[in-house]
Amino acid sequence: MEPDNLQNPAKTKPTPQDVARAMYARDGLAHSLNITVSVLQAGHCRARMVIRDDMVNIHGLCHDGMTFTLAGTAFTYASHSENNAAVTSAATITFLRPARVGETLTAECVERARQHKTGVFDVSVTDEGGQVVAIFQGLSKTITGEAVPGLDPSRDGMRDILETEIVTLPDIF
Repeated sequence: MEPDNLQNPAKTKPTPQDVARAMYARDGLAHSLNITVSVLQAGHCRARMVIRDDMVNIHGLCHDGMTFTLAGTAFTYASHSENNAAVTSAATITFLRPARVGETLTAECVERARQHKTGVFDVSVTDEGGQVVAIFQGLSKTITGEAVPGLDPSRDGMRDILETEIVTLPDIF
């Protein structure tokens, strides 16, 4: 489905749902893991994933990377919900209980604070019974440009970040 403002060019600012639809159309990872995403409002997202056989570790439990990816997906959609390009500056996760094949995990992300270009987001990953599986916190850094370039016609003249503008820090180990 086309974002509303692509169907109606007079609309100047895309809704968080417009942004999410446009992002999801390009999100190969979410599609490959069958993650579904719903943006409830700016800075608030819910993502769901059913644990498959190919998502478990050697103990038969959901691989921690899968749980992190689900939480990170919710964080990404919440932090981009106003179509501002952003990158992750930090992310942590605490695993509280394992998930198993067949369980549906839900990651609910809420923006807690925004100061200048930094956003703080909390994600709670729960199972079908509402038990907390993991707690994730992500910090985003807003960069120049749109999350989905061209989605917001009111931003004509704004440029996207250039690869040459990305700063690479030296290895310290």
